[in-house]
Amino acid sequence: STLNLNRHVATDGQFLVMHTVSGKSHVIPGPATEWEHPIEHKRVDVFEALQIGTNEAIVVYSKDGPDVVRSIVRGPAAYVPQTADDWVHEFCWHGSDPEASKLGLNRKRIGTLRFKKLRLVPDQLYFDVEKVRTKDDALLTVKVMIFYELLDPERMVDHTHDPVSDLINTLTADVIELTSSMLFEEFRAGTDRLNRLVTYPTLTVAATRIGFKVTRVVFRGYEASEKLQMMHDTAIEERTGMRLTQEKEAQEQQLMDFRQDKEQRRTAKEREEEELTKQHEVAMTELIKDAKLRANEKEHEQRVALTSQSDDAKLMSRTKEMRAFEHHYEVLANLGVDLTQHLGQKADRIIRLEGSGISTPPQLHLGDSAN
Repeated sequence: STLNLNRHVATDGQFLVMHTVSGKSHVIPGPATEWEHPIEHKRVDVFEALQIGTNEAIVVYSKDGPDVVRSIVRGPAAYVPQTADDWVHEFCWHGSDPEASKLGLNRKRIGTLRFKKLRLVPDQLYFDVEKVRTKDDALLTVKVMIFYELLDPERMVDHTHDPVSDLINTLTADVIELTSSMLFEEFRAGTDRLNRLVTYPTLTVAATRIGFKVTRVVFRGYEASEKLQMMHDTAIEERTGMRLTQEKEAQEQQLMDFRQDKEQRRTAKEREEEELTKQHEVAMTELIKDAKLRANEKEHEQRVALTSQSDDAKLMSRTKEMRAFEHHYEVLANLGVDLTQHLGQKADRIIRLEGSGISTPPQLHLGDSAN
């Protein structure tokens, strides 16, 4: 009789698993071709190699005699098991709750996230800490985002089966501890503290313990109950209205101050210009007075000079005339003329005193020169 043999081919990125009738199995990496013998082989399977990208890793368990050995395979690589007994660890972590996402909440549900390849690059996690009460009993939902990075896969596998659960639980503990110690108004005023990594000591310690590093926590806001939110919105509207009114009043006051300042400056400038005009008028009046005074002084000086010149001329003329008379009388005297008689004949009136003795008083006779 003739046996029909099935041919099995594994290409690059694949491998064959040969299961024998004796119960043993062995792995043949591709590219490879094997014939399935019905007497020797129970079955032959073809599997795809597990592609591991850069910054990815898988956890592999292998049998070493009676023991099981764990190893970390980092990418980039195409993982092919050494034996048919090797297996890759499948992680089952908390993941996003789709029902809560429909309500706008970032809630995590156990067992939602299943995978085999770990990401060794920085990543982020959105989470809402629900039903957190403040010191005055206000019920809040605090929204945060965690930035983290897996640094040590070996440590993670040794210390936790669900690191997301550890991160969100410790985060919740830190948020509750902070919020419960504050009044609602204090919480609103101090939300910047939720952006500081020092606010989350429990989270950072737990992350380090399981091989993670939390680099940053970002506060994304909060939600309150509908009634409290309405009260808060009303208070915000009132405060906003008051602030706008205050800003409007401040702007009006600034405008009034600006106008008053401009008016004062304008008035001061007008006064200054008026004062300058008056000073100019006074200065011009003084200049005119000085000019008139100088003109009068100059005219007086000219008059005095002219008068002095006229008097000098008259004096000189009189002097010449007197010298001429003196010369004339000297000539007459030299000629033997009796100047007394000569001058007497020319007088307009003659005054003569006559007396006969001591006892007889003198007599005054007045008459013209003709008598």
